[in-house]
Amino acid sequence: MTTNSEPSAIDQALLAFIRKQFLYDRTEVELTPESRLFQESIIDSVGILQLVGFVENTFGVTLRPDDLVLKNFETIAAVRTLVLNRL
Repeated sequence: MTTNSEPSAIDQALLAFIRKQFLYDRTEVELTPESRLFQESIIDSVGILQLVGFVENTFGVTLRPDDLVLKNFETIAAVRTLVLNRL
């Protein structure tokens, strides 16, 4: 579990996870906190489950069913905001 709740540390953890899990063979993709994860085909519906597990395990938060909506996972910045709201 990560104890650093600085927004930049959360972003870096999310960026590293997404690069490793979903972009390992797509090095040409530029990933930023504002990248549109679904629109840019970086992550899909199955990948969201992996991302939820990563968020809960890494940041020690529990996401509620009403957290699992597209707007909370559209970008890394949106996921960061969700994490900060649950800490």
